[in-house]
Amino acid sequence: MQSHRLPTLEDVARVAGVSRATVSRVVNGIRNVDPQLHEQVWSAVEQTGYVPNRLARSLVTRRTGTVALVVSDSETHDDDPFMSRFFSDPYFGRVVGGLMSVLRPAGIQLALQMVGSDGHKRLVGDLRNGQADGAVVLSLPAHDPLPGMLAEAGIPAVLIGRPSEPVPISYVDLDNSAGAELAADRLASARPITAASPVTAASPAATVSPAATVSPAAASPAAEVGAGAAVSPATAAGATTAPRSADDDLTIEDAVVGAPPADQLTARSGGNGHHATGPRAAGRQAAGLQATRPQVTGPRAARGCNRPAMISGPPDVPASVDRISGFRRAMARHGHAWLPSASGNFTQESGATAMRTLLDARPDLDAVFVANDLMALGALLVLRDAGRRVPEDVAVVGFDDSSAALAARPALTTVRHPLEDMAAEAARLLLTRIDDPSTRVTSVIFEPTLVSRQTA
Repeated sequence: MQSHRLPTLEDVARVAGVSRATVSRVVNGIRNVDPQLHEQVWSAVEQTGYVPNRLARSLVTRRTGTVALVVSDSETHDDDPFMSRFFSDPYFGRVVGGLMSVLRPAGIQLALQMVGSDGHKRLVGDLRNGQADGAVVLSLPAHDPLPGMLAEAGIPAVLIGRPSEPVPISYVDLDNSAGAELAADRLASARPITAASPVTAASPAATVSPAATVSPAAASPAAEVGAGAAVSPATAAGATTAPRSADDDLTIEDAVVGAPPADQLTARSGGNGHHATGPRAAGRQAAGLQATRPQVTGPRAARGCNRPAMISGPPDVPASVDRISGFRRAMARHGHAWLPSASGNFTQESGATAMRTLLDARPDLDAVFVANDLMALGALLVLRDAGRRVPEDVAVVGFDDSSAALAARPALTTVRHPLEDMAAEAARLLLTRIDDPSTRVTSVIFEPTLVSRQTA
């Protein structure tokens, strides 16, 4: 009977065409190896079926080859609901995917640790005793002592999301305030959809551009003007139209039949107000006719929401605080000094509850910013049950651009939270700190973008 021996480092080296020492450095996670050789070695590992001896490797490197993903909450979660939330919330899956995109090629395993307030000391003790080489931390409570405990113990750690209190620990975060401002600007420029202003969708999602220049034909029955866009119609012959941005949704009817071609038509935006000038506008006035959307002066807009509201996350969590302040600040610039709000806890059920609260308080609301996509799903269901059409009656913008945004009906306009990229960067920062504990703590802030779909 033929025996099947296990593949060795020598077998891997022979297949990869490198020395045994090079294979050892790659397998043991030593990072001063040429990237091309690194790929050759791991390809040979797959071909030969070699399985590194983790015990032997840890004796050489004094490392476990494991990184902990720590989900820290203020309560103990030994029951099923927390596990259900973790595996059903797209947020956590996106974080894991981003981490593994960096850890897997480096041969690092990811261990999940979920701790409540009574488990912080034990976790820090376990990490100090070498159960993992470092930790990526998702800190959920508003006032979480864990980041400070990790820093004090000298454990390599990186947070996803800034700590609620100043702590000497590295973190990656999103400019949440800027993201909420994007949502406010979108709602301030959104308007009910009517037969005179059809919406077409060339793709499921388009990134909104704040300005566009359009050159429509003079014979066109309508000039389409985007926010802040300058329109210069060409002569009737050979005129072409440049691609529209996703925000070019203001339609001005050409009501003057047989009017001479206009040499200039400009839409200006002050806050969210628009007005038209030039010969074509003058022709309308002479004929006693008006554009579909009348000229408006003062802080209110010729288009945009009039009665906005907000569904926030927990008001003491740093990301929620930033989104609340950013949305209110941007809406104030658009003339909304006050707006009603209700808070949830980032679940679909809490979003539904908050939406009911807002409808009870302000039944005529016409726009809602929801601080994450799962809560927006719940809000959309409540609006549908209440007979409110989206976006015709109520415009909705979410936050995250998770799978929940695509599952929503209609598809959700939302602010993109690049969690996969953020988690990958957190993993890179952590591996650097594991290699060199003297590396200074740092922060990396990502910029949000608006993804335009069908709800606003």
